[in-house]
Amino acid sequence: MQVHFPDEEILSKEMQTYMMNIFLDTMDAGIDKIRNNPQFKEPVKTDNLQLVKGTCNFLQAMLKPEMGFKGDDK
Repeated sequence: MQVHFPDEEILSKEMQTYMMNIFLDTMDAGIDKIRNNPQFKEPVKTDNLQLVKGTCNFLQAMLKPEMGFKGDDK
């Protein structure tokens, strides 16, 4: 799977792969938790693709140096 980060120089290829694997390993569990936990109530109903897209938008916004992201592997 192709990983696209806002700036390809921010993270090493190993860290990009690591982050993508974490994303893929946890997205389904996160969706299940939102869908099956009565504490999480959506004021506007969404489908699963919207939750994934929202998560991607958040990550894309936060993985920018201007947002304070350092980009080292630590």
